[in-house]
Amino acid sequence: MALASAYNKEGRFKEAIDEYEFVLTLDPDRKNLTYNNLGLIYLHLKDEVKAKEYFNSALKEDPQDTIARNNLANLLYQQSLKDEAISEYQKIIEIDPLNKEARRSLGYIYLTAGLTTEGIGKFEEIVNLPQPTDISYQELGDVYRSNGMLPQAISSYKSSIDINTRNEHSYSGL
Repeated sequence: MALASAYNKEGRFKEAIDEYEFVLTLDPDRKNLTYNNLGLIYLHLKDEVKAKEYFNSALKEDPQDTIARNNLANLLYQQSLKDEAISEYQKIIEIDPLNKEARRSLGYIYLTAGLTTEGIGKFEEIVNLPQPTDISYQELGDVYRSNGMLPQAISSYKSSIDINTRNEHSYSGL
């Protein structure tokens, strides 16, 4: 697995694919991770069909794998399959109720679809999860600001700065 990862990092994708396929024969306990890595390589190579196949194979091995599910959801959204992407992001939240990335992705999907209330709601959910970050508040401030909700934006930027006094983006939002 380490050799395949090294090839991948070096951009030697053919060698990485060969090595990952070899790993599948040797280490059946790590199939979902290997399938996910192969999916990412094929996504990088712009072969969305193979990428999707490998992400689905990873999920067949472990339906609770939120990383493979997130990669699949991102691919589906990239392919303009928004309803399918939304379904996958929602499954991630069912599996991992504290998953911020799935909520963030749903928020952006809803906002771009004109579902402002739903989109803002997802960003508000993120800051209400345990241990919100300055970036979470900053993003919420950005969403509020872009939707003309200036008092809420200012409040979010201030919360961001309370967590990280070096967050220049939040200062500029004020």
